[in-house]
Amino acid sequence: MMQLRVVYREPGILFWGFAFPLLIAFILGIAFENRPSMKRTVAFISGNSPEQTKSSAAWIEKLRKVPEVEIRQMSEQEAGIALKKGIIQIIVRENSGKGLRFAYDPASQEAENLYLKLEKSLDPGRTQLARQEKITTSGSRYIDYLAPGLMAMSIMNSCLWGIAWYLVDLRIKKLLRVMVATPMRKSEFLLSFFITRILLTSIEALLLFSFARWYFGVVMTGSFAALALIMAAGNAAFSGIAVCAASRAASSQVGSGLINAVTMPMMILSGVFFSYHNFPDWAAGIVQYLPLTILADTLRAIFNEGAVLSTVLMPAGILTATGAVFFLAGLKIYKWY
Repeated sequence: MMQLRVVYREPGILFWGFAFPLLIAFILGIAFENRPSMKRTVAFISGNSPEQTKSSAAWIEKLRKVPEVEIRQMSEQEAGIALKKGIIQIIVRENSGKGLRFAYDPASQEAENLYLKLEKSLDPGRTQLARQEKITTSGSRYIDYLAPGLMAMSIMNSCLWGIAWYLVDLRIKKLLRVMVATPMRKSEFLLSFFITRILLTSIEALLLFSFARWYFGVVMTGSFAALALIMAAGNAAFSGIAVCAASRAASSQVGSGLINAVTMPMMILSGVFFSYHNFPDWAAGIVQYLPLTILADTLRAIFNEGAVLSTVLMPAGILTATGAVFFLAGLKIYKWY
């Protein structure tokens, strides 16, 4: 009876332990089950001659009749960039007047399913009007899209669970009172977590990149200075968010609920595993400003598009400002005992 009273007398435990999982299940269920199917974007590269242009127009008209598929005419360069950013999954070209060539990374299940759908719609009799080409160029494969996203997610999880959960644990054990009694400044105590996270996430990122480089051949085409800056900015953003999330929680259930409330939506929406450009335009317009989205997109630009220091100054500034705002807000309302 004592243990049960501890639970039902604490509103935070009741909400984060019982209501929050139901709320998440309801929101995600509505978002992914009862919504219209997301459109997939396909790049079509037309020829230069009048005959090829006319033939391409006919093929594009046929492709546009395929449900849930959007066709965009692009140049080779535009299609390559869009593929690296995850905006498109397949590049379509004419096959010397004998059908179409579909270029994509077969390691991507999304691209494979889209290819099969297009092939079935265009060539129901399997007369080989569509020819498959595998994309193996570094920077254009699914693993090249996935690795920077996992690196960004690792920074978020390391900061949220490594800082927020530890601070909540200290409050539960009444150890924050001891910290307040020392001459140390409160801000210095909280900033020490940020410095620790930079060191640890750097090691984690190095291990992840080393494995991806060794096993999958993932390469980084941008500058190390840009990588260092955006990683520091990402740590600043999520460290500030972690301090704010842990500023009032006084139980493990509330602490874990708050952390999951921050991390779970971004893990699903921010394009770690699949492109957020698949969502409707209004949703993608919101998702692109989430901290994890900014961090993942910038890391992909450094790895796959050769971004340099000047290119990442704006996203780094946005992430740093986000962390500073949340850190100051958390410091203002922080509960030390």
